[in-house]
Amino acid sequence: MKKAHEIVDQFIRNNRMPGIYHRIRALVASPDTSLADYLETIATDPALVILIIDVANNSLFNKSRKIDTLEQAISHIGVIQLKDILLCSFCIKAFATIPDSVVNLAAYWKNNVLCGVVAYILAKRCAAPASSQFFTLGMLHDIGHLVMYATIPDQAQDIFAKIKHSKKAVNLIETEQLGFDYAQVGGLLMAKWSFPESYRQVTVHHPNPKNVAEFYFETAIVHIARSICLQGEGLKPTRNNRIQPIAWSLSNLTPFDISDVHEQALLYVDEMLTSLKISLASQDKISQIK
Repeated sequence: MKKAHEIVDQFIRNNRMPGIYHRIRALVASPDTSLADYLETIATDPALVILIIDVANNSLFNKSRKIDTLEQAISHIGVIQLKDILLCSFCIKAFATIPDSVVNLAAYWKNNVLCGVVAYILAKRCAAPASSQFFTLGMLHDIGHLVMYATIPDQAQDIFAKIKHSKKAVNLIETEQLGFDYAQVGGLLMAKWSFPESYRQVTVHHPNPKNVAEFYFETAIVHIARSICLQGEGLKPTRNNRIQPIAWSLSNLTPFDISDVHEQALLYVDEMLTSLKISLASQDKISQIK
C-alpha cells in the first residue's frame, strides 16, 4: 500500500506550480518590488489578467467601484491576495484532468468555494487582519482529496462509498483504510509546492484543531467553516456536533455567531465560481463528505 508521501511525489512529478507563481512569490518577498514589477510579470499571461480583474470585482471582496484595469485590481486587492488568487487558479488547473467518472470537479469546487466564502465571512466577523486569506484557506483545505482521486482513484472511491454509510469522520475512515488521511496528503502537497507555512498547518490540523502548534485562530476558523458546510442548511448551529469545543475558544466565536453564515455565503458562491473560471456544470450533483 502506498504511503502519503509516495502519492504526493507521484502527483507532483507531472504537476508543478508554473513559473509565474514563483516569480510573484519572489516579488512579494522582495522589499524593492514596485507595482510596475507585478504588472510587467502578470501581463505576460492575458488569461490571468482577466481572472485577477474579475476576482477583484467580485462582490465578496469589492462593494465599491468597478475595476477595469490590472493596475486597479492589484491596488485594490493587495499583493497577498494576488498571490492567493494565483494559488487558487493554479490548483484548479492542476487537477482539471481528473475524469468525471472519478470525481465531479464542478461539485467538488463548489463545495470548497462555499467553504472558502464561509471562512472569509467568519474571519470578517472576528475583525481578523488579512481576512481575505481565509477564503483561500477554506477553498484549498480539502485539496488532499484531489491528490488521492488523481493517484489512487479506486481506493479513494471505495472509501467515499464507505463514508456514505458510516457515522465516522472521513479522516478517521481514511486513516483506518490507508494509514493516512486527506489532510496529511494536502499538507505534504502544500510543502512540496512551497505554500505558506500557515496554509500547510491549517490544512493538516483543521480536522482536529487541538493538535495545531501555531496558527490556532486560522485553523479553528477553517474547522468551523468546514463543519458548517458539511452540516448544510436547516440545522441549528447549537446542534452542529461536528464542531469541536476547542474551536469555539480558539476563534472566540459562539454558535449564535454562525446562525446565518451558510445562507449568506450561498449568495456569493456562483459569482466566485465564475470569477475563478470554474465550470458551473453539474452543480445539481454536489455530494457532501462526512
